[in-house]
This record gives sequence, structure tokens and C-alpha cells, in this order.
Amino acid sequence: MKKEKTIRELIHELQKDVKIVASARFNKVTRLKRQSQLALIAISFLSFTLIIASIATELYHISAIKIPSTKYEMSIWFFSILSSIFILAISIFISKNQYDLQISRLYASAVQINKIVRDLELIEIYTDDKLEMEYQKKLNEYNHILDSDHINHDTIDYYTVKPLKYRCEKIKVFCKKTVYFFHNIVVYYSLILIVSILVLLSLTSQIITTTSHYN
Repeated sequence: MKKEKTIRELIHELQKDVKIVASARFNKVTRLKRQSQLALIAISFLSFTLIIASIATELYHISAIKIPSTKYEMSIWFFSILSSIFILAISIFISKNQYDLQISRLYASAVQINKIVRDLELIEIYTDDKLEMEYQKKLNEYNHILDSDHINHDTIDYYTVKPLKYRCEKIKVFCKKTVYFFHNIVVYYSLILIVSILVLLSLTSQIITTTSHYN
């Protein structure tokens, strides 16, 4: 027959669950801030590169972007069209995801849940009768916070903050994080940023070369 859990065991379990959920939500806030900042940097660099490309075409009559260490070139007009499509796509994605709203609501929720963690630590000194009443109160408060806002953390946030005991669990989480990394929009923002920097360097090099020929 399964042994019934004591009120103190139930409190420890709730405390553990609440702590993980609060940490997971704080983790997602950090991730969303990173995504938002990287998206802004990627759009800024791509826009700046488009401006330099226009200057290179109009003032220095450069019509193609030379790809370093190769014989390949990309026409500036094609790069401009491609960049404009990417800027539009990123802008729509940012607008649809509403980063600021998600960050604000998740952070507020995480702070409230974190307060319950501290409250559960304080009530451990109570007698069992009073403890049971406080446990039910905090459980209801916790459920109310979860039900009142449906913006939630992701599975990857849960696995990031969850304490792991066994090697097999660590391997499983590592695999999940790897899969998530390659499906993450941050990777694409990073690629756009890298491409923008490479194109910028190529155009700058061509402008310097063209200017030196004129002199």
C-alpha cells in the first residue's frame, strides 16, 4: 500500500515545482530579450549594408559583390531584393511574436511565482494544522497565477533549469538543446548578421580599391 505523503512532504514538492517554473520563466525572459536584441541588430546591419550597396552603385559604379576567396559574384540589385525580403520577413515575425508584451507578462508572472517560493520557505516553521491551511492557500495562489495568464515558458526552458541527477537525463537534455538550437530563429538572425558583415567588408574593400585607382 502506497504511503500517504505528509503535509511537509507536499510543501517540499510544491516548493520544488514552483521554483523550477519560476526559473523556467525567467530563463524564457532572458531568451526573448536576446532574440529581440539580435533581431534588431540583424535588421540594422542589413539596412546599413543596403545603404552602402546603393552608395557603391551610384558613386563608384560597383555592380556586384565579390565573395571573398572565390571567383563568384552576386549582383547588387539581386542582393538588394533579397535583403528587402529578409527585412520584411523579420519585421513581420517580430510584430507577430510581440516580444515586449511576452517579456513583460512572463517577467511579472515569474516574480509572482518566485514570491510563493519565498513564502513556502517561511511557513515551514508553522505547526502541521496551520501548515495545511497555508499549503492550500499557496497552492490556490499558484494555480491562479498559472490560469490567469496563458503565456507560458517552453519545454527547453524547463529542461534548462531542471536539476539533473543521472547521466542518461543529461544526454537526453543535451540532444533536446541541440535540436532546439538548430530550429531556433536566433541561428537565422546570426547568419543574416554574418552575411551582412561579409558583404559590408567586400563592398568597403571594392570602394577603397576603386578610390585608389582614381587617385
